[in-house]
Amino acid sequence: MAKTATAEADVTTKDAKETDRIPYRREFIPVPPTLAKGFLDQVHPDQRHHRDARVEQYAQDMRQGNWREDTEDSVLIDWNGFLIDGQNRLRGIVESGKTIKFWVVWGVDPAVMAVKDTGAARTVADSLRISGRGEGLTQAELLTLGAIARRQLHWESGRRSSGSMKSVGQATHSDISAILDRQPDIYGAAKIGLDASKSTRPPLITAAPYGFFWLNANRIDSDLAYQWQSFWLSPDELPGGSPIAVVRERFFRHKMAQNSSGGRFGDQRALILSGDEQLALLIRAWTFFLAGRSANISKIQMPKGKLSNDNFPVFVTKKEAVQAAEKYEREIASRAAAKAKAEGTQFSNAS
Repeated sequence: MAKTATAEADVTTKDAKETDRIPYRREFIPVPPTLAKGFLDQVHPDQRHHRDARVEQYAQDMRQGNWREDTEDSVLIDWNGFLIDGQNRLRGIVESGKTIKFWVVWGVDPAVMAVKDTGAARTVADSLRISGRGEGLTQAELLTLGAIARRQLHWESGRRSSGSMKSVGQATHSDISAILDRQPDIYGAAKIGLDASKSTRPPLITAAPYGFFWLNANRIDSDLAYQWQSFWLSPDELPGGSPIAVVRERFFRHKMAQNSSGGRFGDQRALILSGDEQLALLIRAWTFFLAGRSANISKIQMPKGKLSNDNFPVFVTKKEAVQAAEKYEREIASRAAAKAKAEGTQFSNAS
Protein backbone atom coordinates (compact mmCIF):
# COMPACT_ATOMS: atom_id res chain seq x y z
CA MET A 1 0.00 0.00 0.00
CA ALA A 2 2.78 2.46 1.04
CA LYS A 3 4.86 1.58 -2.04
CA THR A 4 1.91 2.21 -4.35
CA ALA A 5 1.14 5.55 -2.69
CA THR A 6 4.82 6.58 -2.99
CA ALA A 7 4.92 5.66 -6.67
CA GLU A 8 1.72 7.63 -7.28
CA ALA A 9 3.21 10.64 -5.48
CA ASP A 10 6.40 10.44 -7.58
CA VAL A 11 4.43 10.40 -10.83
CA THR A 12 2.23 13.29 -9.71
CA THR A 13 5.22 15.32 -8.54
CA LYS A 14 6.97 14.84 -11.90
CA ASP A 15 3.78 15.86 -13.72
CA ALA A 16 3.40 18.90 -11.46
CA LYS A 17 6.88 20.17 -12.31
CA GLU A 18 6.02 20.05 -15.99
CA THR A 19 2.55 21.64 -15.71
CA ASP A 20 2.77 23.90 -12.62
CA ARG A 21 0.33 21.62 -10.79
CA ILE A 22 0.47 21.26 -7.01
CA PRO A 23 2.48 18.11 -6.19
CA TYR A 24 0.72 15.15 -4.56
CA ARG A 25 1.18 14.75 -0.82
CA ARG A 26 -0.91 13.42 2.07
CA GLU A 27 -0.53 14.50 5.72
CA PHE A 28 -2.42 13.95 8.97
CA ILE A 29 -2.36 17.47 10.44
CA PRO A 30 -4.19 19.67 12.98
CA VAL A 31 -6.63 21.98 11.18
CA PRO A 32 -7.45 25.08 13.28
CA PRO A 33 -10.27 27.47 12.28
CA THR A 34 -7.81 29.83 10.57
CA LEU A 35 -6.51 27.08 8.26
CA ALA A 36 -10.07 25.82 7.68
CA LYS A 37 -11.10 29.31 6.55
CA GLY A 38 -8.12 29.40 4.19
CA PHE A 39 -9.19 26.14 2.57
CA LEU A 40 -12.80 27.37 2.33
CA ASP A 41 -11.65 30.51 0.51
CA GLN A 42 -10.63 28.21 -2.36
CA VAL A 43 -13.77 26.07 -2.80
CA HIS A 44 -13.95 24.73 -6.35
CA PRO A 45 -16.51 26.77 -8.36
CA ASP A 46 -18.30 23.56 -9.39
CA GLN A 47 -18.49 22.18 -5.87
CA ARG A 48 -22.05 21.75 -4.60
CA HIS A 49 -23.31 24.02 -1.83
CA HIS A 50 -22.58 23.13 1.76
CA ARG A 51 -25.40 21.81 3.99
CA ASP A 52 -26.20 23.98 7.02
CA ALA A 53 -27.76 21.10 8.99
CA ARG A 54 -24.75 18.85 8.35
CA VAL A 55 -22.33 21.64 9.30
CA GLU A 56 -24.18 22.20 12.60
CA GLN A 57 -24.13 18.47 13.37
CA TYR A 58 -20.39 18.32 12.75
CA ALA A 59 -19.78 21.46 14.82
CA GLN A 60 -21.82 20.05 17.68
CA ASP A 61 -19.81 16.81 17.70
CA MET A 62 -16.58 18.81 17.62
CA ARG A 63 -17.65 21.09 20.48
CA GLN A 64 -18.66 18.14 22.62
CA GLY A 65 -15.50 16.16 21.91
CA ASN A 66 -17.37 13.45 20.00
CA TRP A 67 -15.59 13.89 16.69
CA ARG A 68 -13.59 10.82 15.63
CA GLU A 69 -10.20 11.79 14.22
CA ASP A 70 -9.17 8.21 13.48
CA THR A 71 -11.17 7.90 10.26
CA GLU A 72 -9.95 7.97 6.68
CA ASP A 73 -12.16 10.95 5.74
CA SER A 74 -9.85 13.39 3.98
CA VAL A 75 -9.87 17.02 2.96
CA LEU A 76 -9.00 17.04 -0.74
CA ILE A 77 -7.21 19.87 -2.54
CA ASP A 78 -6.90 19.44 -6.31
CA TRP A 79 -3.71 20.08 -8.24
CA ASN A 80 -4.96 23.58 -9.08
CA GLY A 81 -5.34 24.51 -5.40
CA PHE A 82 -9.15 24.20 -5.17
CA LEU A 83 -10.95 22.49 -2.30
CA ILE A 84 -12.98 19.63 -3.83
CA ASP A 85 -14.04 17.68 -0.73
CA GLY A 86 -14.44 18.41 2.97
CA GLN A 87 -16.17 21.79 3.06
CA ASN A 88 -18.89 20.69 5.52
CA ARG A 89 -16.24 19.37 7.93
CA LEU A 90 -14.14 22.50 7.56
CA ARG A 91 -17.16 24.72 8.19
CA GLY A 92 -17.82 22.61 11.28
CA ILE A 93 -14.34 23.54 12.53
CA VAL A 94 -15.03 27.23 11.92
CA GLU A 95 -18.42 27.04 13.67
CA SER A 96 -17.08 25.10 16.67
CA GLY A 97 -13.83 27.06 17.03
CA LYS A 98 -12.02 23.75 17.61
CA THR A 99 -8.82 22.42 16.08
CA ILE A 100 -9.39 18.98 14.56
CA LYS A 101 -6.87 16.61 12.97
CA PHE A 102 -7.60 15.52 9.39
CA TRP A 103 -5.89 13.75 6.58
CA VAL A 104 -5.30 16.52 4.03
CA VAL A 105 -4.42 15.46 0.49
CA TRP A 106 -2.95 17.97 -1.99
CA GLY A 107 -2.46 17.50 -5.71
CA VAL A 108 -5.61 15.47 -6.38
CA ASP A 109 -7.01 15.13 -9.91
CA PRO A 110 -10.04 17.51 -10.13
CA ALA A 111 -12.01 14.67 -11.78
CA VAL A 112 -12.23 13.02 -8.34
CA MET A 113 -14.90 15.57 -7.38
CA ALA A 114 -17.41 13.89 -9.71
CA VAL A 115 -17.38 10.66 -7.70
CA LYS A 116 -17.15 12.02 -4.13
CA ASP A 117 -20.17 11.99 -1.77
CA THR A 118 -22.44 10.25 -4.27
CA GLY A 119 -23.29 7.38 -1.93
CA ALA A 120 -26.12 7.32 0.62
CA ALA A 121 -25.38 8.99 3.96
CA ARG A 122 -24.96 6.68 6.93
CA THR A 123 -28.22 6.40 8.85
CA VAL A 124 -28.74 6.31 12.61
CA ALA A 125 -29.57 2.61 12.24
CA ASP A 126 -26.22 2.05 10.47
CA SER A 127 -24.33 3.85 13.24
CA LEU A 128 -26.10 1.91 16.01
CA ARG A 129 -25.34 -1.37 14.31
CA ILE A 130 -21.69 -0.49 13.75
CA SER A 131 -21.23 0.69 17.36
CA GLY A 132 -22.70 -2.56 18.73
CA ARG A 133 -25.67 -0.81 20.34
CA GLY A 134 -28.03 -2.48 17.87
CA GLU A 135 -26.71 -6.00 18.27
CA GLY A 136 -29.44 -8.57 17.65
CA LEU A 137 -32.02 -5.97 16.58
CA THR A 138 -33.93 -5.98 13.31
CA GLN A 139 -33.84 -3.05 10.92
CA ALA A 140 -37.33 -1.98 12.06
CA GLU A 141 -36.23 -2.10 15.70
CA LEU A 142 -33.09 -0.06 14.94
CA LEU A 143 -35.05 2.59 13.06
CA THR A 144 -37.62 2.86 15.85
CA LEU A 145 -34.93 2.95 18.52
CA GLY A 146 -33.05 5.75 16.77
CA ALA A 147 -36.22 7.79 16.17
CA ILE A 148 -37.32 7.56 19.82
CA ALA A 149 -33.85 8.48 21.07
CA ARG A 150 -33.71 11.46 18.71
CA ARG A 151 -37.12 12.73 19.81
CA GLN A 152 -36.20 12.28 23.48
CA LEU A 153 -33.06 14.35 23.00
CA HIS A 154 -35.01 17.16 21.39
CA TRP A 155 -37.78 16.96 24.00
CA GLU A 156 -35.30 17.29 26.86
CA SER A 157 -33.83 20.41 25.26
CA GLY A 158 -37.27 22.02 24.92
CA ARG A 159 -37.85 21.26 21.22
CA ARG A 160 -41.21 19.50 21.28
CA SER A 161 -42.76 20.27 17.90
CA SER A 162 -41.45 18.56 14.76
CA GLY A 163 -40.78 21.94 13.16
CA SER A 164 -38.40 22.97 15.93
CA MET A 165 -36.46 19.69 15.57
CA LYS A 166 -35.45 20.66 12.03
CA SER A 167 -33.79 23.87 13.15
CA VAL A 168 -30.29 24.45 14.51
CA GLY A 169 -29.19 21.95 17.12
CA GLN A 170 -30.25 18.71 15.48
CA ALA A 171 -29.29 15.54 17.30
CA THR A 172 -26.18 13.88 15.84
CA HIS A 173 -25.48 10.16 15.67
CA SER A 174 -23.07 10.55 18.57
CA ASP A 175 -25.76 12.30 20.63
CA ILE A 176 -28.17 9.44 19.96
CA SER A 177 -25.61 6.81 20.95
CA ALA A 178 -24.87 8.72 24.14
CA ILE A 179 -28.50 9.01 25.25
CA LEU A 180 -29.02 5.29 24.64
CA ASP A 181 -26.12 4.62 26.99
CA ARG A 182 -27.62 6.94 29.62
CA GLN A 183 -31.24 5.87 29.17
CA PRO A 184 -31.34 2.15 28.30
CA ASP A 185 -35.11 2.01 28.91
CA ILE A 186 -35.47 3.47 25.40
CA TYR A 187 -34.77 -0.06 24.10
CA GLY A 188 -37.87 -1.36 25.86
CA ALA A 189 -39.94 1.57 24.64
CA ALA A 190 -39.00 0.72 21.04
CA LYS A 191 -40.35 -2.81 21.54
CA ILE A 192 -43.56 -1.43 23.08
CA GLY A 193 -43.97 0.97 20.16
CA LEU A 194 -43.59 -1.80 17.59
CA ASP A 195 -46.09 -4.00 19.44
CA ALA A 196 -48.60 -1.14 19.47
CA SER A 197 -48.15 -0.40 15.77
CA LYS A 198 -48.68 -4.07 14.87
CA SER A 199 -51.81 -4.44 17.00
CA THR A 200 -54.08 -3.15 14.21
CA ARG A 201 -54.01 -3.31 10.44
CA PRO A 202 -53.54 -0.68 9.24
CA PRO A 203 -51.69 0.64 12.32
CA LEU A 204 -53.47 3.44 14.16
CA ILE A 205 -50.09 5.04 14.92
CA THR A 206 -46.53 4.27 13.94
CA ALA A 207 -44.04 2.74 16.36
CA ALA A 208 -41.69 5.66 17.10
CA PRO A 209 -44.14 8.33 18.35
CA TYR A 210 -46.07 5.76 20.37
CA GLY A 211 -42.84 4.36 21.82
CA PHE A 212 -41.70 7.85 22.78
CA PHE A 213 -45.05 8.52 24.44
CA TRP A 214 -44.95 5.25 26.37
CA LEU A 215 -41.32 5.80 27.45
CA ASN A 216 -42.25 8.98 29.29
CA ALA A 217 -45.55 7.65 30.63
CA ASN A 218 -43.71 4.64 32.07
CA ARG A 219 -41.26 6.91 33.86
CA ILE A 220 -44.17 8.62 35.61
CA ASP A 221 -46.15 5.53 36.64
CA SER A 222 -44.91 2.16 35.41
CA ASP A 223 -47.94 0.16 36.62
CA LEU A 224 -50.39 2.46 34.83
CA ALA A 225 -48.23 2.58 31.71
CA TYR A 226 -48.27 -1.22 31.41
CA GLN A 227 -52.01 -1.19 32.12
CA TRP A 228 -52.43 1.36 29.32
CA GLN A 229 -50.43 -0.87 26.94
CA SER A 230 -52.52 -3.92 27.86
CA PHE A 231 -55.72 -2.04 27.06
CA TRP A 232 -54.23 -0.64 23.85
CA LEU A 233 -53.50 -4.17 22.64
CA SER A 234 -56.84 -5.56 23.91
CA PRO A 235 -59.35 -2.69 23.53
CA ASP A 236 -62.37 -5.01 23.97
CA GLU A 237 -61.62 -5.00 27.69
CA LEU A 238 -61.71 -1.21 28.01
CA PRO A 239 -64.21 0.19 30.52
CA GLY A 240 -66.73 2.78 29.38
CA GLY A 241 -65.48 6.35 29.17
CA SER A 242 -61.84 5.28 29.06
CA PRO A 243 -59.45 7.94 27.68
CA ILE A 244 -57.74 5.11 25.77
CA ALA A 245 -60.96 4.27 23.93
CA VAL A 246 -61.47 7.93 23.06
CA VAL A 247 -58.01 8.41 21.55
CA ARG A 248 -58.15 5.06 19.72
CA GLU A 249 -61.46 6.05 18.15
CA ARG A 250 -60.02 9.42 17.08
CA PHE A 251 -57.00 7.70 15.53
CA PHE A 252 -59.29 5.25 13.75
CA ARG A 253 -61.25 8.14 12.19
CA HIS A 254 -57.94 9.71 11.15
CA LYS A 255 -56.80 6.47 9.50
CA MET A 256 -60.07 5.96 7.65
CA ALA A 257 -59.99 9.55 6.35
CA GLN A 258 -56.35 9.15 5.38
CA ASN A 259 -57.02 5.98 3.42
CA SER A 260 -60.20 7.13 1.72
CA SER A 261 -60.06 8.46 -1.82
CA GLY A 262 -59.44 12.19 -1.72
CA GLY A 263 -59.09 11.95 2.05
CA ARG A 264 -56.96 15.05 2.30
CA PHE A 265 -59.61 17.26 0.76
CA GLY A 266 -63.08 18.50 1.57
CA ASP A 267 -64.87 17.38 4.73
CA GLN A 268 -62.42 14.51 5.36
CA ARG A 269 -59.40 16.78 5.64
CA ALA A 270 -60.37 17.95 9.15
CA LEU A 271 -60.03 14.37 10.39
CA ILE A 272 -56.41 13.99 9.28
CA LEU A 273 -53.91 14.26 12.13
CA SER A 274 -50.26 15.19 11.87
CA GLY A 275 -47.65 13.22 13.82
CA ASP A 276 -47.45 16.05 16.37
CA GLU A 277 -51.22 16.06 16.79
CA GLN A 278 -51.29 12.31 17.40
CA LEU A 279 -48.64 12.63 20.08
CA ALA A 280 -50.44 15.60 21.66
CA LEU A 281 -53.68 13.59 21.87
CA LEU A 282 -51.88 10.63 23.43
CA ILE A 283 -50.40 12.88 26.11
CA ARG A 284 -53.79 14.50 26.80
CA ALA A 285 -55.48 11.08 27.06
CA TRP A 286 -52.69 9.84 29.34
CA THR A 287 -53.21 12.83 31.63
CA PHE A 288 -56.87 11.81 32.19
CA PHE A 289 -55.87 8.16 32.55
CA LEU A 290 -53.21 9.05 35.11
CA ALA A 291 -55.72 11.17 37.02
CA GLY A 292 -58.21 8.27 37.08
CA ARG A 293 -60.80 10.28 35.14
CA SER A 294 -63.19 9.22 32.42
CA ALA A 295 -63.09 11.22 29.20
CA ASN A 296 -64.82 11.95 25.95
CA ILE A 297 -63.71 13.57 22.71
CA SER A 298 -64.62 17.06 23.97
CA LYS A 299 -62.13 16.67 26.84
CA ILE A 300 -59.28 15.31 24.75
CA GLN A 301 -58.61 18.16 22.37
CA MET A 302 -55.54 19.83 20.91
CA PRO A 303 -54.49 23.30 22.10
CA LYS A 304 -55.84 26.18 20.04
CA GLY A 305 -53.62 27.24 17.18
CA LYS A 306 -50.71 25.41 15.59
CA LEU A 307 -48.74 23.17 17.93
CA SER A 308 -45.48 24.75 19.07
CA ASN A 309 -42.91 24.38 21.83
CA ASP A 310 -44.98 26.74 23.98
CA ASN A 311 -48.39 25.04 23.78
CA PHE A 312 -47.44 21.39 23.24
CA PRO A 313 -48.96 19.14 25.96
CA VAL A 314 -46.34 17.88 28.41
CA PHE A 315 -45.98 14.90 30.73
CA VAL A 316 -46.95 15.74 34.32
CA THR A 317 -46.97 14.08 37.73
CA LYS A 318 -50.06 12.32 39.05
CA LYS A 319 -50.93 15.28 41.29
CA GLU A 320 -50.55 17.67 38.36
CA ALA A 321 -52.66 15.34 36.21
CA VAL A 322 -55.54 15.53 38.69
CA GLN A 323 -55.28 19.31 38.74
CA ALA A 324 -55.14 19.47 34.93
CA ALA A 325 -58.14 17.14 34.57
CA GLU A 326 -60.14 19.26 36.97
CA LYS A 327 -59.18 22.38 35.03
CA TYR A 328 -60.22 20.81 31.71
CA GLU A 329 -63.53 19.71 33.25
CA ARG A 330 -64.25 23.23 34.54
CA GLU A 331 -63.46 24.71 31.13
CA ILE A 332 -65.75 22.20 29.38
CA ALA A 333 -68.56 22.87 31.86
CA SER A 334 -68.13 26.62 31.46
CA ARG A 335 -68.29 26.40 27.65
CA ALA A 336 -71.35 24.14 27.83
CA ALA A 337 -73.11 26.57 30.16
CA ALA A 338 -72.30 29.51 27.89
CA LYS A 339 -73.59 27.60 24.87
CA ALA A 340 -76.81 26.64 26.67
CA LYS A 341 -77.34 30.23 27.76
CA ALA A 342 -76.80 31.51 24.21
CA GLU A 343 -79.19 28.94 22.77
CA GLY A 344 -81.76 29.80 25.45
CA THR A 345 -81.49 33.48 24.61
CA GLN A 346 -81.93 32.79 20.91
CA PHE A 347 -85.04 30.67 21.64
CA SER A 348 -86.49 33.44 23.85
CA ASN A 349 -85.92 36.09 21.18
CA ALA A 350 -87.49 33.88 18.52
CA SER A 351 -90.63 33.45 20.66
